Amino acid sequence: MRPLGALALSALCSVAVAVDHAKFRTCDKTAFCRRHRAAQQPGWQWLVAPGSASIDRSGLLTAQLHGGAHSVPLTLEVRGYETGVFRLRVTETKPLHGPRWEPDDILIDPLPASVKQLDTAAPGVPETLKEAVGTGSVLVYALDLKSPVQTPSVLALHLHPFRVELHVAGERVVELNPLGKFYFEHHRAKGSANDAPASVCLLYTSDAADEEDSV
Repeated sequence: MRPLGALALSALCSVAVAVDHAKFRTCDKTAFCRRHRAAQQPGWQWLVAPGSASIDRSGLLTAQLHGGAHSVPLTLEVRGYETGVFRLRVTETKPLHGPRWEPDDILIDPLPASVKQLDTAAPGVPETLKEAVGTGSVLVYALDLKSPVQTPSVLALHLHPFRVELHVAGERVVELNPLGKFYFEHHRAKGSANDAPASVCLLYTSDAADEEDSV
C-alpha cells in the first residue's frame, strides 16, 4: 500500500507544479481592482444641478447629479409607495454601453404613491431644515398616501453637496452621503487612460451607527 500512496502523492505534486500562474489575472491586471485597492479620499463632490429636480405626472421625482472625480452625469430617481417607503436609485444618465442589467424579480413593487414637494409651512417639515428649505438649498418631499401611515416619513434632498436625509416622526433616521464621499463606478472604455484610484464610497449611515464607517 505504501508504494501506491507514494505514487499518488507524486502524481498530485506533478499536477500542482504544472499549473501556469501567468494565466491567472491578478489585481494589477484589472483596472477596476487597481482603482479600488488604491482608494483615495474624493477631491470632487457631487451636487444636484440647479432646477433639475422635478416630479412627473406619475409622481416620480427625478434630478440630475453633476460633479464627481470624472464629471460623469448621473440621474437620481425617487419613487414612493403606499407602504410609506421611499426608494432611491442613482444611474448613469448616458451609460457608455447602454443601461445596466437589473434584476426585475427580486424586489416586488407595492402599490405606488406620488411624491410631493413640501414648503416651509407644510406639516411634517423638520424644524432643523425649515431655514434651509426657505433658502432653497434643501428640498423636502413627502408621500401622497391614500391610507395615511401612523408615522409618515419625509425625504430631505440637500443640493450642494448632494446629500439625502430620511426623517420619520420629525427625527432623522437615515442619511445618505453624510461625509461627501459618494462614488459611482461608471462605465469606461476599454484601455481608457482614466484609470485613477477610486474614492472611498460612503453610502448611508443611521444615527445609531458611527459616521466614520465606510462601505
